[in-house]
Amino acid sequence: MLQESQDKRFESAIARIYYKDTKQVIGAGFLVTQQHLLTCAHVVMDALGIKEEKELLNEVIELDFPFIAPGTIIKAKVVFWRGLTSQKGEDIAGLELQDTPPNSANPVQLISTLDLQNHNFDFQIFGFPKDYDYNGRWSFGKIHINREDAFGLVQIHTAEKSYQIEPGYSGSAVWFPSLQEAVGMVVERVITEEDDKRAFMISATVLLEYWSFLSLIQALTANLDTAINSAIQTAYKSCGLVNSPQTTVEGIVKDLYDWDKRNLDSNEKFNHNDNTAQFIKYLITNSQIPQTKLEKWGSDNIDNFDNLIKNVNQQYQNTDTKPESYILIKIEPLTTKSRSKIPKFKISGGVIPNIQNYIKHQTGFESIKFSDSPDDSFTLKEIEKNLFLSLFQKIPCKLEKDKKFVFFLPPQYLNHPVETWEIDDFGDRIPVRQRYPVMVRDVTRLNTNYLNVKQSNWIDKWQQLENITCNDFQKLHEYNETRFSVLMKQAIGVILNIFDENKKNDADKIIKIFSSLKSNVVPIAICHRDKITLEQQEYEIRANNELNCYIHTLPNHVLEQYEKFLLNDNDNQYLFVNNVFIIYENPHILPFKAEPIIIN
Repeated sequence: MLQESQDKRFESAIARIYYKDTKQVIGAGFLVTQQHLLTCAHVVMDALGIKEEKELLNEVIELDFPFIAPGTIIKAKVVFWRGLTSQKGEDIAGLELQDTPPNSANPVQLISTLDLQNHNFDFQIFGFPKDYDYNGRWSFGKIHINREDAFGLVQIHTAEKSYQIEPGYSGSAVWFPSLQEAVGMVVERVITEEDDKRAFMISATVLLEYWSFLSLIQALTANLDTAINSAIQTAYKSCGLVNSPQTTVEGIVKDLYDWDKRNLDSNEKFNHNDNTAQFIKYLITNSQIPQTKLEKWGSDNIDNFDNLIKNVNQQYQNTDTKPESYILIKIEPLTTKSRSKIPKFKISGGVIPNIQNYIKHQTGFESIKFSDSPDDSFTLKEIEKNLFLSLFQKIPCKLEKDKKFVFFLPPQYLNHPVETWEIDDFGDRIPVRQRYPVMVRDVTRLNTNYLNVKQSNWIDKWQQLENITCNDFQKLHEYNETRFSVLMKQAIGVILNIFDENKKNDADKIIKIFSSLKSNVVPIAICHRDKITLEQQEYEIRANNELNCYIHTLPNHVLEQYEKFLLNDNDNQYLFVNNVFIIYENPHILPFKAEPIIIN
């Protein structure tokens, strides 16, 4: 009968490895992801009855989990191999389960010995020595983490009253109960001339150094929480791998390796264009992911990693550096028909107190309560005159000095003049655009199916936009449906001087235009509600002068132009101050979208 410890989590990770097609126990292994285990290369050789050292990738052995599913044999394939090479990092094998593990199986987290220098720790090890080869037994003692030898080995000292570490312990995790982490793996026992029995473990530092696939999973799951889940999922989607969506960290990393055509034991470095490098590049901007571990992994496994990070930092510097608050209003049409001939809508909203923190961490969103029930519906006039007017009295948290307003609207209402809606700014009743930048967005772009298909293209176009000024946007003065659709396929930012408020049949054209912007994931469109009738050359000159700014300063830039317009007695020299709306679709700000939870 198995001797149980007090640590059920560790027990659930322990595997018992058998000699081929028998019940003879050869050694141990331990779960390090939901589908992967570590053991010794020599344990795999013994399990297969192979005496001569050779690479055993793709060979299959049998094991079970004695504490949680004894006797349920599971096959495991060798996917990582570091044989008996007489070099640092030898005698390691990585296994991938070919069957589903027991539901209660839990992988262990590995901790680097570099974090534990000059400390003593109590350890536990469970092995299968002679006379205990089926039921196994526990050994315990202390380890003084001082330094590793040239092979990355650390000596283990068992306590006086403990069973000694003998053959059958190889492949066992060295578990620190106080840290709830494993610090290494038992690899050998040496008998000296003085009959001094010494046992050695290979440190977790070396295990992770030589198996990049495992070390990336461990880095991502070290402090896994909802915010990190969300960031990992977003980074994964940004790679555009939508044909085989994964929801676990392990599944995501394996998918990245598969797409980059890397075996799990590959030591070949990734280049900047590989999906895995792009995934890391995205996560480096998210400070809630442990940066030190990610940057160490990138330095070890991505070619010319310093330049990649330099590019990331330069790109991030293009964003606004000052802290700002975003006030968000989402207006959606009713899904059921109203008896009234006047369309009714549901309204919800929220506040992002600091947009820079939100983009970095994907956290920090406070809901605004507009009415007693989320099922309440209103006309646009009711929203404007009643709910929006008193918006500042509904704000639930402290805001930054600088604020922006974002309206998420049904596509057919993107040209609705929401920037003219009045707001009670604590006694000063003003059109909102007189004091604050206003942007509009298509609420249907928050649809999960749309994001699954389009988000990677959307992010790619946004990144291209960050390198140009707004006066480089494509300027369109005439509308032809077919030509417009073709142009939008390549467009990243557009200036649209193609609407005519006086034409009653423009409604159909408006819907087609906004649908094309959405379908082709155009992030930014600066739109005149009513066509400007200047000569095209004069329009181009004035537009180039007025829009000499980058996308992250565009909303503030337009507000500054409007303020100058007001101060100069409504001087008509400005093109982009009256009857203009900005469709501003930042793919990194999706506050109303529920991210799928990643399961570790």
